[in-house]
Amino acid sequence: MLASEPHIAGTPGGARGAERLAALFRGFGLEVETPSYDVLLAPHISGSVSIASPERVDLPDREPAIPGDPFSAHPDLAGGFSAYSASGDVTAEVVYANTGTKDDFARLKSLGIDLAGKVVIARMGGNFRGYKEKFAREAGAAALIIYPDPRDMGYAQGLPYPEGGYYTPESIHRGSLPTLPYAGDPQTPGIASTPDLPDEKRLRVSEIDLPGIPVQPISWASAEKILLRMRGVVAPREWQGALPFTYRMTGGDALTVRVRVESKRERRMITDVIARLPGASHPEQTVIVGAHHDAWNFGADDPLSGTIVVVEAARAFAEAARSGLRPARTVVFAGWDAEEWGIIGSTEWVEEHAADLAGNCLAYINLDAAVAGHTFDASCSPSLRPAVIWATRFVPQPPAPPRPWEARAPRDPGQMMPAAVFAVWPGARPGDGPARTLGGGSDHVAFLSHLAIPCAAPGFSGAPGTQWHTNYDNLAWYRKMMGDDYQPHAALTKIVALTMAAVADADLPPVDPSMAASDARAMLDSATRRAAALGFAFSAEPFIAPFDEMLASARRAAAALAAWKPAPGDTPAIARVARALRDADGAWFLAEGLPGRPWHRNLFVGPDEDSGYAPWPLPLLRLGIERRDPALVEEAARRYREVATKAAAATDEARRAVEP
Repeated sequence: MLASEPHIAGTPGGARGAERLAALFRGFGLEVETPSYDVLLAPHISGSVSIASPERVDLPDREPAIPGDPFSAHPDLAGGFSAYSASGDVTAEVVYANTGTKDDFARLKSLGIDLAGKVVIARMGGNFRGYKEKFAREAGAAALIIYPDPRDMGYAQGLPYPEGGYYTPESIHRGSLPTLPYAGDPQTPGIASTPDLPDEKRLRVSEIDLPGIPVQPISWASAEKILLRMRGVVAPREWQGALPFTYRMTGGDALTVRVRVESKRERRMITDVIARLPGASHPEQTVIVGAHHDAWNFGADDPLSGTIVVVEAARAFAEAARSGLRPARTVVFAGWDAEEWGIIGSTEWVEEHAADLAGNCLAYINLDAAVAGHTFDASCSPSLRPAVIWATRFVPQPPAPPRPWEARAPRDPGQMMPAAVFAVWPGARPGDGPARTLGGGSDHVAFLSHLAIPCAAPGFSGAPGTQWHTNYDNLAWYRKMMGDDYQPHAALTKIVALTMAAVADADLPPVDPSMAASDARAMLDSATRRAAALGFAFSAEPFIAPFDEMLASARRAAAALAAWKPAPGDTPAIARVARALRDADGAWFLAEGLPGRPWHRNLFVGPDEDSGYAPWPLPLLRLGIERRDPALVEEAARRYREVATKAAAATDEARRAVEP
């Protein structure tokens, strides 16, 4: 039902998607709200790339229909576009910039390759696509073309669709471009863009650092026609893609390419869907699970493989409540709009309810495109990791489906029952280091980075294919790649529901306070290695003693809590411990935010400043190292001493509450 039509945010299809999701939640008997926000989007009008000389070659702007896939011929499917691209018409020589990272552009500069007025062509991957535009624009480029190289997403990885699951020669990657120092509506950083918000409280579009050059995505079949005609400087070996010729960095003055883009930046309404099951004894406290419902197309994988898990978890909780099993705390099931445009719907809702969430939200679980394979992993805040690990002990590992195009041994019909997910997840076992930390790029960002609320993003990955943001991300492709039994979705629903129950119904949060302190100590070692790689003189000494004391205090508290058996009705002690553990998490919150990025206020982890997706552990320290700024590193040492002191005091309080 949810993947029945394209549903881009701000379009009638997007509005119908929100209505379908709300109807599902209401059918379960949950309390449902559909808050709307008036936000800046950039509807696509047209976009094209063509070779202008030595001969004219027009390149297609959308994927063709595939025989046997009725979804791929849907009339509402849009051509390829990059959201918020500047409008423009540029004809110029071409320069290949590998994946368009900061290092790639620095290398072009070091080689004396001038980008002024040129058209840059760059591969997908390496960083968030918006940084490719940012770095190209800063280097003086006049336009940017982005394409998915078969080395990264196509036949070098596996069979293309429809025989396999990977990008076809005609697949085009869509996506948003802004690289603002905040998430959400570009016009309203820090405040909710509600329909009644007056215009004077919104930034003017001219005040916002939106993309300044035209950007157009194309397929690798189209990129091949450009790259094959380039006659200039040979690219470094590590820049070589999988197309069957030598890649070159410059095209020569005989080759010119034309990029034309027309888009319109205007405000449109988006709609979130919020379903609640009020808690039995602490209804003011919440545990939230969410996924976005908007997509660039049908979105069978991104986002709906996660959205359907949110729906199924909601159904399970609602059925349990009808049978008398209601959690102590309120559980919330969210469908966010306009995530694809810049994490907008979730951010606006978080900003609207920031005061309540900061005081009462215990956890947020994000499920963006959460099932694309049968290999479990989870990125977690340390305080949520014990609950996720606990949940994986009770859920059988789903088997991978047979794939006709892959050679593999036949499955033994008499094989034993599958092991629990816990048994095959390396991140769950002691000694394997911390589970992956969360970076940027999805709806957890406002919870984690703006309010420092513990977050987790569990999921199954490893599928033999991807059609990320192409028009082939539909049910025909998805079921070919994943099978049609939805066993990994069922397994993930169980893990998510058990994790939510562990947090929502426990007298004490299922938290090991030593995990955050232990992770911080490991992060310090990572920062030291990064400084050495950059040739920056950095001493970890000012951080070691505070972090070690924080870790020692947390371990003492963890041991005391493990041995504590609260007496029935010992509500004051339970409340005291719970408050202390939350205070230990809250020690990482920095009200004034990071330098240059005040919207980001979590000192434990934040999104990478130059890639958008990757995490920066200890982001204030990492910022000082990346900028090679001794004063900023000194400020980081002061701030992290304060964090360590607050966290140690909180865990000492938890220990004192249970020792008698």
